[in-house]
Amino acid sequence: MVFDIIAIAGLLVFWASLLWLPLTLVRAIRNDGTARRWSLLSFLAFGVVLVGFTRAMTQAGTGEALFWSASWAAPLALALAARADPMAVFRRDDKWVGIVVVVTFLFALPFLPAFLHMISDAIW
Repeated sequence: MVFDIIAIAGLLVFWASLLWLPLTLVRAIRNDGTARRWSLLSFLAFGVVLVGFTRAMTQAGTGEALFWSASWAAPLALALAARADPMAVFRRDDKWVGIVVVVTFLFALPFLPAFLHMISDAIW
């Protein structure tokens, strides 16, 4: 039961991180200073967690997979840290991305495990 809750929460944070990627990329390109650094770190963290999560799905045990599920919070936290800079572009768009995440998650939930398995099979 607890593992299922962590897995679903991990899928939710993955979905949020995935939908935040375009805004993060725009901020990495158009911002200067701190907001650019946080955005670039968020973009890179997404890649690291994706590789670690997909490897854990195919080659690791439950404990490591749960750790990587919780790690999806890192790219999201870094993307939101980029928003904290007063000079960040599209500061008001974060709430709209959040609304889109909440609204679309229930529709995407049945497809996310298969999607992640497909990515995992392609990488590993």
